[in-house]
Amino acid sequence: CDKLRYSLLRGRFELVNVVVKGPSENNVAGFERFSVDLSWIPLLRRNLVISALVLEKPWTNIEVDREGEMNLVRAFSPPKPEDAKPDMEEGHTPPFNVVVQFLQVIQGHFRYETDREDLKVVVQEVNIAANANPLKRSGNLTLQTGEARLERPGINTELDQLKLEATLRNGSIDPMNLQANTGKSRLKLSGHLRDVFRKPDADIVLDLAVSLAEAKRSLQLEPPLTGEVSGRLAASGTLENPDISLGLGYYISNVAVSK
Repeated sequence: CDKLRYSLLRGRFELVNVVVKGPSENNVAGFERFSVDLSWIPLLRRNLVISALVLEKPWTNIEVDREGEMNLVRAFSPPKPEDAKPDMEEGHTPPFNVVVQFLQVIQGHFRYETDREDLKVVVQEVNIAANANPLKRSGNLTLQTGEARLERPGINTELDQLKLEATLRNGSIDPMNLQANTGKSRLKLSGHLRDVFRKPDADIVLDLAVSLAEAKRSLQLEPPLTGEVSGRLAASGTLENPDISLGLGYYISNVAVSK
């Protein structure tokens, strides 16, 4: 950590250039700047109010070995004895309601790699803006990413952009919008979820357009494919018994299968 600034009276804390190292001294995670502003007066009403929390350029290099152990977990906590008791009993009530008035993550970078599944995921330019009040079951979330890449045997796919917007109000998520784009393929999900914490009820629409040429490259298929496949899925009702409708369309300019 290059710098640590704090003011207990103002409720402000700031860390600059922090790097977390694993047991083997390799860099596991870090960030360029972290700042948090707290409001002390609401503590009298058992509310811990975070007026602003900003995390700039965070990054993680998560690796999972063949035994399923994650380097990030080992960096923060030593292994516990098998007979160790859990830190918190089931049903424990937090002493404060944590209210986040403003949360922002700027230009994050995420890398995940596991030897067991031979999988590698990289996500760049992660930006998040959010606020939340758990007691009132309300909050807003906007998440946006830049380029993302997934690699594993037989699959090599890239994503140009992903954006998620959701609002939680009175136990319902309304509206909810998700968009994801590659070079020539698109995915869009919109709708709402009612009564999320008791008996979820959905009303969502998913639109999808897939470039066959991109799918061929991502799945490493041999037959040359061109054109586009599109579809729409609409679902409404409870999650246990939803009403679902599905429509498909395609335009294929050239399909050739070698024998």
